[in-house]
This record gives sequence, C-alpha cells and structure tokens, in this order.
Amino acid sequence: NGKVFTNTYMVLLVAQNYMDYSRFAVVAGRRVGNAVDRNRVKRRLRACVDEIYSMIALGWDLIFYARQPILTADFAAIRDAMNALVREAGLMD
Repeated sequence: NGKVFTNTYMVLLVAQNYMDYSRFAVVAGRRVGNAVDRNRVKRRLRACVDEIYSMIALGWDLIFYARQPILTADFAAIRDAMNALVREAGLMD
C-alpha cells in the first residue's frame, strides 16, 4: 500500500501508519558490503534521519534501503540524497 522512491544511494519506501508519529528504519543488505561497511552505512543513515526528523510529516512509516554506491559517498551527499527523496515523497513540512 506504500510508494517507492529511488536515487543512486538509497531506496525509500513510504506508507501511511495513521499514528501521531512517524517511524523510520534503515536497511543495508549484504550487497552493500561486509559487516563493517553495512554498520557504517546504517550509522550514517540514522544520523541523517536524526537531522530531518523534526521536519517530517507525522503519521508515516519510512524505510531507507542502502544501495552499494553509498559506500563511496560522503556524508553531505547522503544527507542531500535523503532530503531529495523525502521531498519527492511529499513528506517534508
């Protein structure tokens, strides 16, 4: 029942949860790299979510799936990609 938005670094799945708050999840599969790489990517994605959490509309579930090119991206590029996906989904207040 949700929608999917993609870019080079990640995939965003969005579904409405009909609650008074939004929930987030970050996923980095084995294609992304070994355990060290996956954990680094997830830490970076969670840090980006922390920066934009207050600007996200309430009542949504968001899942960010990391893609392999995210390994070579710097933090600013990841943050910009996440902001672009959330704006494309229409969830920025």
